[in-house]
Order: sequence, then structure tokens, then C-alpha cells
Amino acid sequence: MRFQPQIQPPDLPTDDGLIFGIRGVIQVFHPGYTPPYILLNLQTSDDGCLFYDIVYYACCIVAGNIWHSTEGGQGPFLSKSRDPSDNDRFLRPGNDLVPSGIYYFHVPKDSRRDSAEHHSSPYPIIPTFDNWMFPTSLPEPWQQLAANNPLTRASFSVDPKRPDCLVTGARVGLEDGHCVLKSAQSWLKFNLMRQFIKFELPNATHSAKSNHFYVRRDLHYLWDNNYIVLVPKRDTARGNEYHLATHVLAFPSVSFDACTEMHAQFHNRPCRPIPHVPVQLLFARFAWAIFSTGVIKMLTDNVADELYSVLITDVHEDKVRTYFKEAPLSELPKLLSKATGTKKTGTKRKNDQICQDDGQVEHDDLDEEDDIEHPATRQRRSSNLVFSTRTGRMEPSSDQDRIIHSIPRRGSSSDLVFSTVTGQMEPNNADEGVYWPNSDSDNSSSYFPFFSDNDGDSAWYLYPQNDFS
Repeated sequence: MRFQPQIQPPDLPTDDGLIFGIRGVIQVFHPGYTPPYILLNLQTSDDGCLFYDIVYYACCIVAGNIWHSTEGGQGPFLSKSRDPSDNDRFLRPGNDLVPSGIYYFHVPKDSRRDSAEHHSSPYPIIPTFDNWMFPTSLPEPWQQLAANNPLTRASFSVDPKRPDCLVTGARVGLEDGHCVLKSAQSWLKFNLMRQFIKFELPNATHSAKSNHFYVRRDLHYLWDNNYIVLVPKRDTARGNEYHLATHVLAFPSVSFDACTEMHAQFHNRPCRPIPHVPVQLLFARFAWAIFSTGVIKMLTDNVADELYSVLITDVHEDKVRTYFKEAPLSELPKLLSKATGTKKTGTKRKNDQICQDDGQVEHDDLDEEDDIEHPATRQRRSSNLVFSTRTGRMEPSSDQDRIIHSIPRRGSSSDLVFSTVTGQMEPNNADEGVYWPNSDSDNSSSYFPFFSDNDGDSAWYLYPQNDFS
């Protein structure tokens, strides 16, 4: 047998600048508090820098969807100075990259989401994803992404028998990924996200094909845990048009070489077209990744009874109300490591459940509260199953009037066999009326099966016909 060459791990970068460039940090502070509180903490992923749109729009989302078309011109802006009057604005650079370091996110009063009566307080932020309302219009990069990937009826069709990975194009080891997880079902409902689903009538928005795509198992893990996000990025090879690409948002707690390999393989990779997925869901998923303890640091540091300015969204009887609130951390919604945690609504799914629509394995949105059966319960229930002559199947033991007890395989408990004399399982020396289906008896043709099973190795006993005369 001639072996193929052994598969080798991907080559890692050798330039120290590239290797340590993914270990930089961008800290964005809220200048309205004394001392300033850290608002966001983001890891660099581009030679010690970070894509400008990630930083700017993450800040705008957390502050209540307050982006401006000028991206830092007249509206909210990033700055290296805490004083907004210094005119030290950090606008979009020519290479779209923000170097690692400390920045401040300033929000002019005319850009704030709260009313003027609260402007003496620090500008409010959205504490959790459940309190974030989907915007009436998308930021410019996502609008251009939609224009570059128009949705048509032809592009919507997805062949479940011939899927490929969104990022790698692989056709094996795929899983069914969700753009917005089932744990956000309530958020999808009260934000009317169903309106963006075209050409289908799903039972729920999260279960629509427009919310699904195929992804390789390892990428699926990174996607579900917010290590990788999908965002529009400028493609310099195609006239600076925005196209969907991967972005390494954070690294798992693994070895340094593993993080370097992950970055080398999966960062800034253009995605295959998925026009059937509405760009609105892609933007919602980006926001979902931002509302986590890995990014938002302002609400994870409990400073005595310090008051925080937040915007709370209250949903009552299908009516949505957003209001300003100043409160200590103990009275605010808790920020989680995943935006909507692992709580689910509706019917729970087993781990590794097979998706009925496309035959791919689903891992999304699983939690520790799934219906995992206790071993003792499983053993107790299986021991109560016996064979029924009425149905020809294994049935609960309550069907006593039609029960014939199951017989062990030949390879297990072989010391016991069924006796026609006693009607019970007896030791092998009680050989009256005991027969195996593979018997070499000359009268084997006159035997009929007592019961059958398609289990291959199961040993079933046969009875002479004249025993039933």
C-alpha cells in the first residue's frame, strides 16, 4: 500500500511583527465619567491594528445606533483625547486601520438617543443585546454589501445535497450554521425581523433558510463562540467595493501557535456569496457578537454604587418602549459572555441533532438544560421493554397479556436458553425443545420462527410445529 504524504499543519508566519501584531489591544473609553470608564476592549488582528469599521460601528451600536453618514465627521467620533474640543478626531485612515492604543468615543448632544433633560448625565449605552433595537437604516458598509450581493429568486435556491462551506468551500465535515441563533428568538420577534425574509414562509424567523448557511465544523465552533465574525470589508482588488469577509474578533484560550494558525487560516478571508441571507441578519449577528463580556467592559467592573447611564427597552403586550435610566450595576440587566446566553424557547433539541431539511448536523444554541436523560432512567426504561406478539415490536411491559420475553444473544448470557417445558429461561443442560436457527437438524425445514429481529447477531429459538398441535 502506497501512502500519500502525511498531512502537515499550515505554515506559521515567521515575522515577529506579524506574530505579535495579533496581541495588541484597542481600548475605547467613555469620556463622560470621572475617571473615564473603559467602554470597549478589542483585540488587534492586522499587524497591530484593527479594521476601522469594527471599532467605530461597535461603539455606535453600543451607544444606541448613532452612526452618521460622515463616519466621525459631524456625528460621534473617535479621538485620542478625552476633551472633545481638542479637535483631535481620529477619522477613517487611508488604509482603514486603527493602531493599538487608547481612544475615546465622543457623542455630541445632538447625536444622543436620550432626551435633552438627561444631557447633564454621561451619554447612555445599551446594556445588553435584548435591549438593543434594530436600526431603521443600516450603516453605509452594510448598505453597500447588500447592493453588491442582490437577492434574486435564483440566488435564494440552496441545494441541500451539495453544500459547501461559506469560508473554505469544503464539502465534508459541514454543519448547519445560524446567522442569528434560536436563543434570540424573542428579539427577532419584537424587532419584526421576519420582514426581511423573502421567498419563504417559515414557522419562525430563526428557522428560515434565509437564516442558515453551511460552515465547516471547526469554523462553526469559532463562529458560535464569537471568535470569528462576518463583516463587510473593502476589497482593494475590486475597486474598494465592500464584500463579506471573515474577521478574527478574539482568540480562544489555547496555545500561542494555535492562535497564530487560526489567524493565518481564517482572518480576512473573502466569503462565498450568500445572497439568500439578508444583510440585516448579518448586521444583527455582528451586534450580537459585540454585546458580550469579551468586548463590553464598562458593565463588568463593579465600582461601589456608581451610577451608569443606560437605555432600557421594555416589551409589554407587543408594545416596545425605550427609556433612559441611571442605576448601579446591581439594578441593570446582566451582560453575558454570549449576547443572549444559552436560554432557548420552544422545543428543545438534542446535541448533534440532525437537521431534517438538509441532513447536516446542528450544534447551534445548545445549553446544559437540554433534555439529557439520566443513565439510571435510560437503563430502567430499556429494561421494561419486552417483545409483543401483537405488534411485532418491543413494547412496555404493561402489555402483559401479549408478552414473550426477549432472549439474549448467543454471545452474551449463553448459559441460559428458552425451554418449551418450563416456558422460562433455563440453563443449557435443559435441552428439551431448545433450538437455534442455525441448527443442523434434519427437521429444520419444519420449524417456524418464534419471533424475529433484524439485528444480525441476535439468536432466536425455533419450535417444532407439532409442539403446538
